[in-house]
Amino acid sequence: MNTKYVRSEASKRFEQRWYAIWPEQGLPTSDMLYHVDFKELAPFILHGNFIRPTAARGYGARFEVFAAGDGIASRLNVDVTGFEYFQRLLPKDRALIVDVFEALFEDKCGRWRVMFYNFDKGMKVPVDTTFFPYLCSKTGVEQIGSLIIPAQTLKDCPQVGRAYSAEAGPDAEWLDMGSGVPDNVMLTLAGE
Repeated sequence: MNTKYVRSEASKRFEQRWYAIWPEQGLPTSDMLYHVDFKELAPFILHGNFIRPTAARGYGARFEVFAAGDGIASRLNVDVTGFEYFQRLLPKDRALIVDVFEALFEDKCGRWRVMFYNFDKGMKVPVDTTFFPYLCSKTGVEQIGSLIIPAQTLKDCPQVGRAYSAEAGPDAEWLDMGSGVPDNVMLTLAGE
């Protein structure tokens, strides 16, 4: 898509680090992540367990955040550790994002997209997000590692309040890790 949002260099570095551990077959596992130097990106990395939907349109799906870097909290004025991320999505976006998460595992690929975080005092901030699937090496649970970089620093702006919801932005792309990408573009809610 051709709009004003472009993928950040940090997102591209994040992809390169995942690519270095991506197996020829299957998905990376959590024990493989210990061999990756995410040091400068660590403040903006988030990990969570993905629970697949139990009904149509993404109902019953969950993304439970179990680790989030302190850079995310400082820029969004909220610590998202412990959040169920899909509850924070606007309802119109939930089914789309759940479909994207399922495609990450089915097609063994990554995803970049612009998201917007909405603040309780009316501000909307673009956020560069990059997602990759992996499996817990002990339990086999489907997990997502993501880089979440807000486009602007809000730490010194307490008047914006706290981030309370997220919505899908207009720009996105699949990241081919060697197994291809989904046929369905799923870039926007309107479709392509």
